[in-house]
Amino acid sequence: MLKIGYMLQFSEKEKSLDEKLRLVTSYYTRKAGKSPEFIVINDKVEYPEKFGNVDVLRRKWIMKNYFWVGVYGYG
Repeated sequence: MLKIGYMLQFSEKEKSLDEKLRLVTSYYTRKAGKSPEFIVINDKVEYPEKFGNVDVLRRKWIMKNYFWVGVYGYG
């Protein structure tokens, strides 16, 4: 399934993962005009499968401190 979104990087060590995810969802909402449906994080990072209403997907292909945020595509 096609995924549409933004790749963002936050490496501030003083920020918690929750804070970073809040920043990511806020940025996406501001830019896209709607809430994201998913955030992809590095598979080594332990985190629940949901952040509010947003799916949290853990994948090997995304580097630590990077976030792919967006909506599920069409088709």
